[in-house]
Amino acid sequence: MRAVPCGRVLLCSRAVTPYGSVSRGLRLACLSALAVAAVSPLIALGQEGQGAARRRARRGADAGAPAADAGVAADALPTNPGDASATADATADGDALETADAGTAGPSPYEIPPPPPSYGVAMPPPVGAPSPYPSAAAASLGPAAPPPEPPPDVRFRDSHVDRVVLISSGETHPKGTFFFTDYEIVFLQLGYAFADSIQSAITLFPPLFEDSPFFVDGSVKINVARTEGVRFGLAAGLGVLGSSIDTGGEVSMEAHGTASPTFCFQQTCRSSLTLSLGAAYVPDLDTTLILAGGAGLVVKLGERIGLLLELDYAYGNDDSSGDGGGALLANYGLRVSGRNWGLDAVFMRPLVPAIDLELLPLGIPGIAFTYRTDGSAVAPARPPVPR
Repeated sequence: MRAVPCGRVLLCSRAVTPYGSVSRGLRLACLSALAVAAVSPLIALGQEGQGAARRRARRGADAGAPAADAGVAADALPTNPGDASATADATADGDALETADAGTAGPSPYEIPPPPPSYGVAMPPPVGAPSPYPSAAAASLGPAAPPPEPPPDVRFRDSHVDRVVLISSGETHPKGTFFFTDYEIVFLQLGYAFADSIQSAITLFPPLFEDSPFFVDGSVKINVARTEGVRFGLAAGLGVLGSSIDTGGEVSMEAHGTASPTFCFQQTCRSSLTLSLGAAYVPDLDTTLILAGGAGLVVKLGERIGLLLELDYAYGNDDSSGDGGGALLANYGLRVSGRNWGLDAVFMRPLVPAIDLELLPLGIPGIAFTYRTDGSAVAPARPPVPR
């Protein structure tokens, strides 16, 4: 601590007024100034001690030192309640020392807050960008189901695929199929499909009693077009017909051909309209040329039930007399059809020439039964494509 020069004290004690008398107030003011000058070094020392104590407290807190150093630093601070200006200067000097220490020692963790924790939450994507996460609705639905396969074609579902009632359709049975058809019990047909587009058949009307006519015919049918909307078939055959075997009646050869387009109402062609146009040549008969045509409609009402409607027309010319004539027949009824078997229950009513059927107002009942094997062909997974 520095001593106050004694000369200044003597000067203040000898202070005189201009009139030669010593002023008491002037002496008091001079002594007060001397007291402030003496106390100022103490205040400066106290400020230095206060700043050092604060720095030690912060360093001790960072290193895990006990907090008691802060109380020691507070006790080391001198106070002077009578001088407010000295206290303000001390606070300013301490703040300056803290700023200098902060510049050299680095930022304090108490002054710079730590970054907030992220907790693993991802930021949402920008507006308009596709989200990388599936929606809740899509997640609840699970994996997308594959599209259902279309149903098999009519050739693999209906055993009557190669005909309507009497006329031939534009389709054939699948490859490797044996098929058998019985018309009215007495007309028999047996056939085999050599390929998906080729089949052959033998049709027989045996002689049931003496002097009864008979008929045997062999034919081949080829499907030349199979699309989603149209199936087109061509058939040709040769046959033998006679009036009687026992009595040595006349026997004649015959040849015939038929073209049959079928128009499908859907891809599987289970409901369709078939048109047929054919001709037969019989050289040993008076009527050598016979023209035939027909139209048949199949409408499926369910998996196994369908409606049948068919009109058949035939025209022949008598070579000996030059006269000609025709006949028109209507067939209608129900079809029960499965993969391997089928049954047609119809009524046949002659329209031209008109025949009086008083006992049978609906027409002559007729039945056609069909049975076939599965064959070696496999149903395609898709509807047939144009070829």
